[in-house]
Amino acid sequence: MYDEKVFQLSVTVAKEAAKRKVRCFVEVSTAQVYDAGKKASVEEDKPKPWTAIAKSKLKAEEELSKIAG
Repeated sequence: MYDEKVFQLSVTVAKEAAKRKVRCFVEVSTAQVYDAGKKASVEEDKPKPWTAIAKSKLKAEEELSKIAG
């Protein structure tokens, strides 16, 4: 379910945005892609998703970085 509702949706919309030459596309992720610890995470931290939705969000982020435009 997360593959369809999170990963596929994000990738499909991003590809369409690139095709239409949209100037700005924003993908909203989740902090759950980082390790669940006592200290706050920052974007430079290594991803360590700990929920199913976070795993799909991280997979989507990685795929979006490959889309030209």
